[in-house]
Amino acid sequence: MFFKVHQLIFLVVLFSGSMISLSANSWFTVWLGLEINLMSMIPLILIKLNPKLTESAIKYFLAQAMASILMIFSVTLNFFFYNIITLDAMELLLISSISMKLGAAPFHFWFPQVTVGLNWTQNILIFTWQKVAPFFVIMTLSSKYLILISMFSALVGALGGFNQLVMKLTMTYSSISHTGWMLSASLLSENFWLSYFFMYSLLSIVIIHFFMKNSIYKINQVFSCSDSTLNKYVAAMNILSLGGLPPLMGFIAKLSVIIILVKKNMIVMFLIMITASLISLFFYVRIIYSSMMSNTKTFKNKTHAFKPFSSLFFLSVFFNLMCPVMFFLT
Repeated sequence: MFFKVHQLIFLVVLFSGSMISLSANSWFTVWLGLEINLMSMIPLILIKLNPKLTESAIKYFLAQAMASILMIFSVTLNFFFYNIITLDAMELLLISSISMKLGAAPFHFWFPQVTVGLNWTQNILIFTWQKVAPFFVIMTLSSKYLILISMFSALVGALGGFNQLVMKLTMTYSSISHTGWMLSASLLSENFWLSYFFMYSLLSIVIIHFFMKNSIYKINQVFSCSDSTLNKYVAAMNILSLGGLPPLMGFIAKLSVIIILVKKNMIVMFLIMITASLISLFFYVRIIYSSMMSNTKTFKNKTHAFKPFSSLFFLSVFFNLMCPVMFFLT
């Protein structure tokens, strides 16, 4: 996860592009910040010239460029033809462009094809930081289309990850599913979105760090690696927490969103999100169950010393244990 000097420069530009979009006071500046972010992400993908990274970089560029074209097109239409074209059409174009940048369904067609060819470090950036600017942009809009996109993303992410054996694809569809939950949280409050995004980012980084450290690429390798037993249990806890298993941190984040949905009488959205969460929880549990059952002897016989893989190890354990306590005490 260490970057070279020229990669750090592009990483700084990447963050700067997102910050430009966050602090913008016009749609043109938002678009400019997103383009700077895109142009700095491409060199970070092409750290090595091989067919997989090149293909992923081209697909990522084409998808993001198409989203940018839709965004500037909708803003231009709004500026020049405000009295001629209906606001619904312009709003739909704008929502579609931002959803495509997020990788939200039904504009997720590029997401699995890109992430499967990238390494884990690049996927961490796409799963976490690359969602920040589009989410802040989308929170400035209040549209009925966002409700549909959030429900559709939760369902597509749950069903898409149902039969995946490759961990990169599993984490990708998990990201699509959680994007739907984060969209729901963003419709309710910025604070809900921030807490949910923090939970998702922390768990994803810790899980992906575990996969990367142990060269895990398929579902049956999770417990067959030579890491310490404690690290494996913590990784299993984080995976289940990401799936929303009670009473872990991921469940508390989803429960907070569900409570607000019920209070606002959004019953249809509540039922769809609950159904999607149950489906997605199945393939998270399957990761743990399949790995333990297929490698029972290896798992039992290997005893290793306590070697936590990073300081995020302790942070994830702390929040998974303390969030339920803090939630039920308040």
